[in-house]
Amino acid sequence: MTFLCILSAVLLDRMLPGLQRYRQFDWLADYHQRLSALLPANWQADDARMMLALLLPPALLVLLLASLMQALFGLSGSFLFASLMLYLSLGPKDISRQIETCWHPDGLQTAGEHHKVQQELLMDEPPVNEQQIEPAIADALLWQANNRFFAPLLWFVLLGPLGAVIYRLVNEQVMAASQGRLHGLALRKTSLRLLDILDWLPARLSGLCYALAGSLEDALSAWRDSLQNERQRSPRQLLTAIGRGALKLDDDESNRIDNSMTLLWRAGFFLLSGLGLLALIMVLA
Repeated sequence: MTFLCILSAVLLDRMLPGLQRYRQFDWLADYHQRLSALLPANWQADDARMMLALLLPPALLVLLLASLMQALFGLSGSFLFASLMLYLSLGPKDISRQIETCWHPDGLQTAGEHHKVQQELLMDEPPVNEQQIEPAIADALLWQANNRFFAPLLWFVLLGPLGAVIYRLVNEQVMAASQGRLHGLALRKTSLRLLDILDWLPARLSGLCYALAGSLEDALSAWRDSLQNERQRSPRQLLTAIGRGALKLDDDESNRIDNSMTLLWRAGFFLLSGLGLLALIMVLA
């Protein structure tokens, strides 16, 4: 059933893009502010406790609703709920559509909208030098695909809807903090550390998919080089290195964004094919 849930969520994401407005997290800042007001001062001063308080209510709600749907509607209820939670945990926005509207003709009309998309993709302010923006976006796509697609799928496979939802919430906290919608530098650092932990395994799965989808030899060579400085490399840096190796990219290469997008489509195909094959083997066994 897990693979059918994944397939349903992915098809829903591709065929009904208008539904993506329901997986926005604009409410996160207000939720953080209201919850902080209810917590004692010692909890607000402790980053670990604060993170636990932010994640615990949504986690309990997901578990409660999952149990309720199964009790009321059986297997079909569990399937529908799990597919919906996974769909809501993807994205929240579609990378390909953001690139299409931002980088290609007939794109965004205002500089402010253009800057906003760049900020969302980079999860930071874009470079001041315009010549550095395209390489920065191309590299960001390599780890954004992990954040928006590969990691939620893996955590869904491992922990079900709860895993996908928790990952998305942590990722969105990092995004909100980077955009100034969540106050507190310490909380942002804690969210980043937790996101790096949650990304450790998905980043390696994504890296394997990139290697299979591109130049395997160059990707593995970049991976081996990364292992020499593993403690100094974050999942983002690892995925950037492997992805650039898979694409055989040079610093001055053109069309880097289009090349990165092609690699991501191929890697996604490999991931879904692998999950489908695993599901078939489990059924036959």
